[in-house]
Amino acid sequence: MDAPGPPRPGPRRTLTEQDLLDAAFRLLDRGGPRALSVRALASEVGLTPNAVYTYFPTKDALVAAVTDTLLGRAPVAVLTDAGRPWRDRVIAFALGLRSLLLDHPGTVPLLLASGFRGPHALAVGEGLLAALGDGGLVPDDAARASYALTTHLLGTVALDVAEPDPAEPDGTGSRGTGAARDEEARAARRTRELRALPADAAPRTVAAAAAVGAYNTTTQYRWGLERLLDGVCGDAASDS
Repeated sequence: MDAPGPPRPGPRRTLTEQDLLDAAFRLLDRGGPRALSVRALASEVGLTPNAVYTYFPTKDALVAAVTDTLLGRAPVAVLTDAGRPWRDRVIAFALGLRSLLLDHPGTVPLLLASGFRGPHALAVGEGLLAALGDGGLVPDDAARASYALTTHLLGTVALDVAEPDPAEPDGTGSRGTGAARDEEARAARRTRELRALPADAAPRTVAAAAAVGAYNTTTQYRWGLERLLDGVCGDAASDS
């Protein structure tokens, strides 16, 4: 029997991994998380589905790469900017990441499902721990505070993304479709609806209609962020 020859090389790659990730973001921005599949990605870049698997061995690996790439665009460097107070650094980072996620709403459900994994996610975590450590928190408390800040961010963004978009003709659109965000118009619409409620049935809601209606605006997000940091600052001060 003849000895086996050398292994045959696999198919030659004609695109880079970044090319596929860029295409994945286009799909997500156009159609939300359901638009991202291996078959759809292959069609977007002109490959066969099997060829996509030479870049990402599974759909989960593709999603992990997409979400970590997104986190790589977050303003992580601000967290270690020694020229700024630690609290300002955390606020600037959190607002920047929130804006980034809302610019790509289709990625939000994927990030919630896959979690913070990968080198960019690790850099985000390390940066937050460093900034919170500069605020006087011991490592364990910095980790707990980082988790509280992250869940506040992801929870508010998830609510924003999930809200139906009345601009869609059938009224069934959502932030996950990549529709343009206009939080002030949304807040104004909700406020009008709340003020139209019978005052005797919901007096407190009607009285606070403007604040209730603005629940997923940047103003409300920052209010919650500031209160969380107030608590973190207070805990650090009481332990010192």
